[in-house]
Amino acid sequence: MDAIRGIPTQTDRTPTPIKNKEAGGAGTVPSDSFKPSGEVEKRGLVLMQIDGLSHKALKKAMDEGHAPNIKSLLDAKGYAISPFQCGIATVTIPVLASLFYGVELPGNDWYDKATGQFVDGIEYETKLRQDLAQKGQEGILTQGATFSSPLSGGSKDTAMTVNPLKDSKKTRGTLATLIDEAKTDIGLLKRGGYSLTKTAWNFVKDIFKATTWMRHEGVSRTKLDKLAPIMMSLNHNIIEKVAAQGMIESIQKGVPVMYTDFAAYDEKAHYFGANSKEAMEMLKSIDEKIGKVTEAVGKSPEKYEVLVFSDHGQTPSKLFDDVYGKKVGDVIMDFANNVASSRGETLKEDAIVFTDAYSLGNIYFNFDKGKVNMSDVEKHHPQLIDFLTNHPGIGLLVGREKGDLVLRGKEGTMTIKEDGSEQLTGKNPLTDYGDEKVLEQQITNYMNVQGSGDVVIFGVYDQQKDEVIDFNKKYSLKSLHGGLGGEQTRPFIIAKPDIPVNGSEITEATQLHDLHDKYKQYLR
Repeated sequence: MDAIRGIPTQTDRTPTPIKNKEAGGAGTVPSDSFKPSGEVEKRGLVLMQIDGLSHKALKKAMDEGHAPNIKSLLDAKGYAISPFQCGIATVTIPVLASLFYGVELPGNDWYDKATGQFVDGIEYETKLRQDLAQKGQEGILTQGATFSSPLSGGSKDTAMTVNPLKDSKKTRGTLATLIDEAKTDIGLLKRGGYSLTKTAWNFVKDIFKATTWMRHEGVSRTKLDKLAPIMMSLNHNIIEKVAAQGMIESIQKGVPVMYTDFAAYDEKAHYFGANSKEAMEMLKSIDEKIGKVTEAVGKSPEKYEVLVFSDHGQTPSKLFDDVYGKKVGDVIMDFANNVASSRGETLKEDAIVFTDAYSLGNIYFNFDKGKVNMSDVEKHHPQLIDFLTNHPGIGLLVGREKGDLVLRGKEGTMTIKEDGSEQLTGKNPLTDYGDEKVLEQQITNYMNVQGSGDVVIFGVYDQQKDEVIDFNKKYSLKSLHGGLGGEQTRPFIIAKPDIPVNGSEITEATQLHDLHDKYKQYLR
């Protein structure tokens, strides 16, 4: 990690947030206008995330009886639900980095042109914390506790949290790290009243059940596909129980802020579908744990506020490889190599590097260590930009040209000038993806994040089928997130009016961090 340079961040060019058009749901959506007058009662904050659950999917689940405890928060306890937009990239680690630290990342992983290295977003949190500490800044969970999360948010009190485990393995070794984690997790399971024997049996049974189904459906093709049943079962049978008990004990201790990411729904939804019976079973189990945590809040002598939210949603998908017969990275290199060969040239293996966040793709050109203009790409790799723009699996291509952003679709091009003005030729290339003004803002923000590609592509989105093309090569998914199109960009947030969070005013995940900073004067 020492070779990784700088913290991906936004520049001063970031536009003013634009309100979503989408209205809120049950309850009265609170207004973002909290102004404490005089003394305010200090309180703790309980943050519970349901990974991958869109606002629309949750509303449907509540209507069908799959989330009774969440519905009770709205119907009986005065909470309100509203959708928000998490910005780009619509994947967990960038959203958490935005929430915990106010820093945007280009994906769960990305490529650093300066060093020629791939960057793991989970491991990057360590570097991120160190760099922020030098500025006197820290994560929002530094004085709190974290359970079941890729990132710690700065917390030292953790369980089932990946970044601290990776750090510990480097300094203490794998065996010592796993033994300590096992002791912590087993202790939480026992204190939560869970039978270790029954938990172990259900763990094995669920792995067998998911493996059988995935083989039958033909979605057990890659190495990570074959590991997916283990992760599904681990999240459902062990991690969510450990997380819930950890949250309950933290409430009982009066810990000021705590966070958990319930990921079992997201794992199942990827393979079974966002509204499938299997995904809803996971949501019902998570809802039960949320009920137990909120019950502990009600019994606590300390006052707590509860936020239940998601990081992104999911959109039905088809793999680029399945539809077009090749992986997108191979398609890019094959075209570039053919053109180079026709000119009597040979490209280096790393001349072009491609990374994906499912339906979002970053393309890096190594003829220059800095960001490059589209005109420079054309000089080094003639016709590649046109080829990608016109490929049927790519719905939108974004690049830079002398300070401007150029957004290209098959029927039109939009140029966003450095001064914020726009120039449109033909059809707006953002139309098929949603609210054009919000998307302009989000894409501009993303292209200003250090580590985003020289050229960024988005999988084509079919509005009629509600289906997006998936660029990833690691998994055989039926439903995804990462880029644009459908419900993947539309998570939800549930809060009491005491914590005035209006989701319709949130178009970037970094705004969640801004809200925390704004209201922390009344948080314990």
